[in-house]
Amino acid sequence: MTMKLSRLFHAVLLIAAVLLFGGCSTLIEPEKHPADITLEELEARMGNAMDPHRRYRDADSYLQHLVTRLSTWYGGADILMKVRYEKPDKFRFDYIMDGKPLTSMIYNGSAAYVVNYKAKETVKLNDEEFAKLTMFLRLGQPDSTYSNAFPLVELYECEIEGVPYYWIRCYFNVESKGNPYDVFVDKESYLIKRVQLNTGRYGEYTAEIEKYSEFDSVIIPDVFVFRQNGLVQECDVVIYKLDANIADNAFDLPPYKIVEQADK
Repeated sequence: MTMKLSRLFHAVLLIAAVLLFGGCSTLIEPEKHPADITLEELEARMGNAMDPHRRYRDADSYLQHLVTRLSTWYGGADILMKVRYEKPDKFRFDYIMDGKPLTSMIYNGSAAYVVNYKAKETVKLNDEEFAKLTMFLRLGQPDSTYSNAFPLVELYECEIEGVPYYWIRCYFNVESKGNPYDVFVDKESYLIKRVQLNTGRYGEYTAEIEKYSEFDSVIIPDVFVFRQNGLVQECDVVIYKLDANIADNAFDLPPYKIVEQADK
């Protein structure tokens, strides 16, 4: 997997975590305080805040389209991102610019692939990357929680610029506890306001949710800003449909050469 494709994969990975649920690019580390609620109670309240009618939690599939405005020092571009999910564990993320596919990430529960359309090549993720992606994508399954998506989750309270938050800290590895995935939840609304991740090798990623809206009876992030190592994407949801009709071949791989991602 090339460096460019690796970075794009990690961008897809973090955006997926924001969408499926669910400042500056420097990660924040506020002062921790004991939480006044259990993780299970918080997850239940978050579920009720975003999904008051259980439409999402009872859905068998969903379709989501977003427009992302990619901004860099040398210019910008609009990219259409399509997200498809089908029970029990099939996902597909497509990035499209000017009507042409740039890359796709296809996940079928047992393997994951990143498609590079320009190179006409499909990269199968190695075991480490697949395991990390699986943890994130469990958050996109309607009946999942942080508790069953990650092997270790800690809950705190904190303040960011005077505003109180619940701080959910998720670890990929119980022993090393390195580079956690952080989720900051507004204490009043129980809605996620910020997520962040330091991948180490591929840099820091943050997403700040600026606006929630109702789509198909579900309250979801509608406008958010994603940042990665100076790269800025402003994202807006344009389509969100639960129990969408997903084509039978939607999760099939294109007829390209499949190569194995090298281990780190």
